[in-house]
Amino acid sequence: MTLAVVRNLASARALRTAEEVEVFEQEIVDQYALAMASAGLTDGYIGSSRSVVIDFARTL
Repeated sequence: MTLAVVRNLASARALRTAEEVEVFEQEIVDQYALAMASAGLTDGYIGSSRSVVIDFARTL
């Protein structure tokens, strides 16, 4: 079995506005939350983890 490199063509474009950056960041955090939910973590843990990630991103 071999692995192939997969590239998302939609992510190749540059983020031009602050709104596009915010939407992209939110999408990444949402995907992270979905991954945690599918791993069976509790809603409380996912919510607090999401808050930490968003707060960290805003301080940058």
